[in-house]
Formats: sequence, C-alpha cells, structure tokens
Amino acid sequence: MSSWALVVATVGLGAITFWYAWQTRSLVRTTKAQADALTAAHIVVRVVVEGVYLLNLVLTNDGRSAAKDVSFSCNADISVQSQSGFRTVRLRDVPLFKNGISYMPPGTEFQFCLGPRFHILDEHSTYPRQFTLEVSHSEGRGRVTEDFFIDLDAFMETRADYNTAAAGLYGVQQAIEKLSR
Repeated sequence: MSSWALVVATVGLGAITFWYAWQTRSLVRTTKAQADALTAAHIVVRVVVEGVYLLNLVLTNDGRSAAKDVSFSCNADISVQSQSGFRTVRLRDVPLFKNGISYMPPGTEFQFCLGPRFHILDEHSTYPRQFTLEVSHSEGRGRVTEDFFIDLDAFMETRADYNTAAAGLYGVQQAIEKLSR
C-alpha cells in the first residue's frame, strides 16, 4: 500500500473515531439529562374541585427527590379561606408564600381553599379567574423556576349541580352583607 493510501486510511479512521466519540458524548449527555429528570424534584400546581363546589389550589412535590429553598409567588391578589374557614387571607400573606419552605420532600402536598366555585365563577365576582404562580427551588442541577398558569374559567359549567344548601347560604351571606352596608 502506498504512503498516500495509508494517509487517507489513517485520516478516514481518525474521522470515524472522532464521529463515534462525538456520538458517544452526546449519548452520555442525553442519558444524564434523562436520569436527572427522573430523579429530580418536580413541583406541580393544580386546581381541584373538592366535593361538589369548592375550588382548591394544590401544590405538590411529585418528584423523586426533595426540593430545597422553595419559594412561591403569584402575579394576582388571590384570597384563600383561612383554616377555620370563617375568614379569608391573601395568598401572599400565608407563611408558605411569604417565607417559602426550606425543604419539601417527595409527596408533600399543600392545599389552599380558594372558595366556592359558584362564588368565584359568578359573572359579578371580582375574584381573579386567571393568574400565574411562580415556583422556584434548588436541587442538584441548580435553581429551577417554573410558571404555572391557572385558568379558573376551565371549571365553568363543570359538574352541573352544585350544593344547593351551600348556594342558599351564600345567598343569605350576600343579603347580610348588603344590609350591613
């Protein structure tokens, strides 16, 4: 074999080796990214209907590892029912939103009662029907920030019946508030 053919064969073999090395590097990166995604903390924000008429905002770590230094913020002035249920508080004043949480293990769930669906979705309601929650936390790959767009209008006309007793009590509440003005 001539020296020219040997040079071409060596360069060709070097190019093929480089290509395989590049593909292997790419495969290793993809595999690492997939493994990180499978084992990462994954905080989810959703709205669920409790019973027939209550809308709850639920924050859950559905991932496989803990989220650290978790902070929450909301772009709207959202009110939630207090634990006693007799008064409302602003979501941003709730300790979890105000201070965050240092450690949120997998499976941890926080629920906030937004209120009765028929009140929130009433055409005369001033309750924000669309808002965004921002969740930020630290994990092995650094700081992760996600925005969750909440659209309460999606719950319009779901479940045709609502609790008539609760609706009646709401009507009484409205009448009392009108009289107290």
